Amino acid sequence: GCNDVEDLGCYDEDNQFYLVGEIMTVSEDFCENYTCSPLDLNGLEYGFIPNWQIYPDCNQDDCVNEDQINENLICPDVYAPVCGCNGVTYGNECEAFFYGGLTDWTDGECEQDSTDCVIFFEWYINPNGVFVAEAFVEPEGTEIAWWINDDEYGDENIIEYNMTNQLEPIDVCVGAETAECGVFVECQTIFPIIDEFGCYEGDQFYPVGFTLYLNECEYIICEGVENWSEVIEIEDCGDEVCFDQSVIDNQIACYDLWAPVCGCDGVTYSNDCYAYYYYGITEWTDGECGGSDFDCEIEMEGWHQGSYAVYEAFNFPEGVTLQWWVDGEFYYEGSSYLELDNLDYYAYYQDDVDICVGYFTEDCGEIYACETLTFNSNPNTPCSLELWSGIEDGIAMFEAYDFPDGVNLIWYINEEFYMDGTSVIEIPNEEFIICVGYETEECGWIEICEEYNNGGGGDDCNGSIVATPPNWSLCEWSFELVNVDPNATVYWDFGDGTEGDGSSLEVHTYEDNGTYLVTATYFTDACPNGVTLTITIEVWDCDNDTSVYELARDDWNVYPIPTSENLTVTGLPDGTWSAKIYDATGRLVYNSDLQNGSQLDINELGSGVYTMQIVGLKTSAKRVIVQR
Repeated sequence: GCNDVEDLGCYDEDNQFYLVGEIMTVSEDFCENYTCSPLDLNGLEYGFIPNWQIYPDCNQDDCVNEDQINENLICPDVYAPVCGCNGVTYGNECEAFFYGGLTDWTDGECEQDSTDCVIFFEWYINPNGVFVAEAFVEPEGTEIAWWINDDEYGDENIIEYNMTNQLEPIDVCVGAETAECGVFVECQTIFPIIDEFGCYEGDQFYPVGFTLYLNECEYIICEGVENWSEVIEIEDCGDEVCFDQSVIDNQIACYDLWAPVCGCDGVTYSNDCYAYYYYGITEWTDGECGGSDFDCEIEMEGWHQGSYAVYEAFNFPEGVTLQWWVDGEFYYEGSSYLELDNLDYYAYYQDDVDICVGYFTEDCGEIYACETLTFNSNPNTPCSLELWSGIEDGIAMFEAYDFPDGVNLIWYINEEFYMDGTSVIEIPNEEFIICVGYETEECGWIEICEEYNNGGGGDDCNGSIVATPPNWSLCEWSFELVNVDPNATVYWDFGDGTEGDGSSLEVHTYEDNGTYLVTATYFTDACPNGVTLTITIEVWDCDNDTSVYELARDDWNVYPIPTSENLTVTGLPDGTWSAKIYDATGRLVYNSDLQNGSQLDINELGSGVYTMQIVGLKTSAKRVIVQR
């Protein structure tokens, strides 16, 4: 049934109310549920309409028709793959129809869910001087290709190469390609056996430069005749993954609730939301962390009336920096007092507002105290009057509230009578002084005024947008608004169909090459009408389709491995390239421009295993071992 027209919605059998467009759920199948909808063109009557009558997707035929399955039929032995409507790849249409009973499919294989693309190889030199290497690749079954000194050398998982007469080191690479990951490759430099110049481990001989892994976190390096290095530990290897930078999002509005958790880093956080989204902590336990005698407390108390409030924090450790938060947004820091004179702004939009104060220390983590201020509990004064203002489509809107019942409101603009008898007015003017008031025997004349400027522009509205081209990921651009209040409200349109609210600094990744028009519209107190900025960018190399068989033409090498001072890079294409070196944690520790044959000074890097990459080359991945 339906409710009265004024409610614009529907009631179910349990008298629960639904707004227009809301769905009454009676089944896990979306199509079997009901949506509250208008029943006439004038919108005077509302009722529940079955979803299968509204949504076209609900009228589609079932994906599988078991009546057509015939496994005794012999389908042709031809591989012309199709992706069934059930997400399964079939060898051809015949198999999809008669073996799977499918009613719909598309040409080609289904996209795989997994995008884990990994390749590496293990090797040794046997007593006869033969180099033996075995490749391991994910996804399993992916075809591979080998290269030795830039020449193709088979496509089997295990290869052998005679090094008995080899005097120079060889560069060995193994690569693969998938539609999901493109080309991925692993390369190593192999040193030959020269007059037994190397190390033995048991009966197995290893040449100089060989890295022997003792376990997943420790390895040794053959440095000379029977000279193994000290055991080298891979930094942070084996440690529990406690921190994930990628999950940090300070735009998430975490609830201001003291429900402490102890993070895997031993720090107490006010709740699990703050631990995860604000500090990137991946694991925690309920309750505060133990083992500390430090007094981790804070209390607050306050008073408010009308649009004014004052709060004080106390019982907190000396020397900490207090931070105040209002309705989940940072307000200011460094004081034990908070004064608010704009509660009417919050009261217009909501019934209450959260006031929080807290601090952070290494011993305590985050410590907060919060209080919810409810507006309908404000003391009623017989002579009150408040004024709210806002802007929509360039029109200034004003509303008077918190005044006694039955009074006649009178509005003045620039000291001249404008109108009376209403609590809401709209004015298109740019700049004026507006006043509203009333008069009673008990209160006399009560008036409130506001000097209003409809944001005529000026220096405060002269922001600009700056685009920073990608440095590593060729498709990831960053955009920043300069000369704009960092607390501005910003709406972004990145030109590729992605748009929405954001901050003054945003990063966006494009999927395709092309020219894009990026726009940002920001709103501040000085620019309430909004200012729209635009910039045009050109994105390239997002759809690089280099195949694994083109690898040799784009390959490069680095030596010596291991090294203690310099690295020499060879095999680069003509031009200047950007080299980046990452440590075992993925942190960028070295960045330099270079050309083919350049030497890199890496004296500032400590001992360990690093990854070296050349920006712009699909095949750029080399292991670098630094030994001190």
